[in-house]
Amino acid sequence: MKGSPEKKITYLNLYGLAHCGPNGSILDGDPIERIAISTRLLTFPSSEAFMVKAKGDSMVPKINEGDFIIVKRNRNPESGSIVACVNEGEALIKKIKIEKEKNEKRYILISLNPKYPPFLAKDDFRIEGEVRGIITSKFE
Repeated sequence: MKGSPEKKITYLNLYGLAHCGPNGSILDGDPIERIAISTRLLTFPSSEAFMVKAKGDSMVPKINEGDFIIVKRNRNPESGSIVACVNEGEALIKKIKIEKEKNEKRYILISLNPKYPPFLAKDDFRIEGEVRGIITSKFE
């Protein structure tokens, strides 16, 4: 019902990053798990949220392997946002830089870890959502 308050606990779909096909979406198929989370941790409606699990070290120090990433569905984030996206059939978490030339947009995908250079998004590039929270598995 529109306008009704959020429940105190919601279950967010967790999608695995490794299961995306060439024309697939992070959100295609069934979630691998549903994770209970307090809606007080979200700054947006829970109906717009999903989760992915981080793989690799390209977004260190902000995102570590094994972290649970809370994503808000948003296919048009601002330049400088960290997004969950698909590029060349691979699901990624990257910072994006959007360059506009004439009527075209060019997306540059940036890792936070300096050992990985930025690269241009390919023709199949698609943004699934904007990273809005991180539940870390690593505490130091």
